[in-house]
Amino acid sequence: MSLAEKFLTMEYGPAPEDPKDALLWLDSHKRRLGHFIGGEWREPVEGTFFDTTDPATGEKIAVVAQETLAALQRQDLERRQQFSEFARREDGLLIERAPELADPRKVAELQGKAVNVLKGLGFAEPELAASWQGQHGLSLRDHRVQLLIRDATLWREAQQRAKAAVARPVPPVQRPGVSHPKGAAQDAVIQSLNKQLENASGVNALRAAAKLVAAKRAAR
Repeated sequence: MSLAEKFLTMEYGPAPEDPKDALLWLDSHKRRLGHFIGGEWREPVEGTFFDTTDPATGEKIAVVAQETLAALQRQDLERRQQFSEFARREDGLLIERAPELADPRKVAELQGKAVNVLKGLGFAEPELAASWQGQHGLSLRDHRVQLLIRDATLWREAQQRAKAAVARPVPPVQRPGVSHPKGAAQDAVIQSLNKQLENASGVNALRAAAKLVAAKRAAR
């Protein structure tokens, strides 16, 4: 018997898996499935529904939507237009947060560096291009995205620590036989804390303020 004849005479055998869960899922959708687009079920715009059957028994198990080519093309055009509006809005918000990126040369330079970083994390160039154009959904659970978020978070924390770091007050040089005025060392500490408070923000500002209050009380 030839291979083609075997395919023509092939019969379905018993399947060990239980279809119960799949059938329950179909029942939860009332055995009627539209188009799953953008994370939600949608009815066909111009298309119809057709029956789908169990190939082993021939029994109807659900109705499934099918769309006309013209409607699919219009939907694709709408998605592209929506993405164009989204891209313009996001580019504007980026420039508001980082005004230096209004310079196309700086943007090109940054993008080149970013692409190299992303490639180093395992992203392929076609994948990056598709994501940039809104053609590829990228989840925050992607390990590469989580690495980027981690690096960005650590970098910001390092920036905040660098801003909060100030030189410790050094007592002035004392000549032999010359004494400091009473409270001079405490005054130097208070002056240093005042400078810290001027340059600090958020939690660092609260900590500096608490230290300043304590130093002033100690100087009384």
